[in-house]
Amino acid sequence: MKRKSKVLSLILLLVLALLTAIAAGTSVSRYVFREQDQITGSFTDLYFSHDGQGRVVLMEPESSSENSNYVGYFTFTANNYEGDNVTPRNIEYRLRLPTQTELSNGYIMDAWGTEQSLINSEEDRVTVSNTQKYELAYYDDGVNSSTIAAVPDGENFLPNSHSDMFTLTRNADGERLEDETIYLIAEITYPYQELHLFTVNTSTNLLTVSATPVRDPETHFSYTQYWVNVQTARSFENAVEGVYTDSPVKVVLTWEADAPVIFDSGRFAAATEGNMVNNVPYVDGNQWSEYRWHADSTSENGRYTNTVTLYLPQGSDARLYFYVYGQNSFSLTAQAWFQTETGGTYGAEQYYNIAGADAKTGIVIQDGAAAGN
Repeated sequence: MKRKSKVLSLILLLVLALLTAIAAGTSVSRYVFREQDQITGSFTDLYFSHDGQGRVVLMEPESSSENSNYVGYFTFTANNYEGDNVTPRNIEYRLRLPTQTELSNGYIMDAWGTEQSLINSEEDRVTVSNTQKYELAYYDDGVNSSTIAAVPDGENFLPNSHSDMFTLTRNADGERLEDETIYLIAEITYPYQELHLFTVNTSTNLLTVSATPVRDPETHFSYTQYWVNVQTARSFENAVEGVYTDSPVKVVLTWEADAPVIFDSGRFAAATEGNMVNNVPYVDGNQWSEYRWHADSTSENGRYTNTVTLYLPQGSDARLYFYVYGQNSFSLTAQAWFQTETGGTYGAEQYYNIAGADAKTGIVIQDGAAAGN
């Protein structure tokens, strides 16, 4: 019996030793795992800009009915940079109207609990009221968001942009639309949530002119970049009495400044290739025979003038880029003429109702201030 007890004791000791070894091994393995396990994270600086602020969207009735809705189309371009700063990751975003709840509350709130008020004045209350009448959708069916891709360049990233066309519909309910201001939101959903609130203007005029908000222009080698967008109605029939509707509308953009102004003609030529030609005015005076453009610049007594003449068809959406040296005294003026028929002869009648330009002077920008009707 004693021998048997000794054998059992030995077996028990071996089992305990084995269990101890297993436990010890497990303990060591866990310790090593925890020692090597690291949770790392990185913060991405988010830079985002767009061309929505200050935009004038041309609206037209969907039908001849008195209760017809109004519809307008515009292109929205978003950038993954601000100045020289570029976001090193993809940015996912969408363009939307404030929800009815946000409009009722009078503010919008992001994921961090930061509120942006929609109502700071009586003018803002009107803007909220106007916004409730509109619907916004991506022009391409099935699209409901966009992405600006990050473009690596060695250890750095290159600036990049993304553009989409949108349809803006205004529910008329028998109410006539002339000019309104509404809210839009560029909502970033990745890599972080941010809400960028801004206003756009809508108008039923036959011509609209939009320009870069001067408060936040881009600067390149001491030249400040401004974009100018010109939209024309899909029909010129209601322009002026006797208008020859098959002809383009003549639009003249004139910069006057105390420093040089450069028109990016190469960029415009590439964007309009196949649709417009770069031709100087015709000697015979038949200026409305084709869709074309022409640029000219002069200087006298230290004052610089840069003029771009456009002969635009109905339904145009033209984007032009200019570079102004420094921030000296300058102005941008828009003027327009339609070809008219009187007594069998054709002439040109000036058109003053350009949305986004001062109704009397035609000024769009003057010394850093945007003009309006």
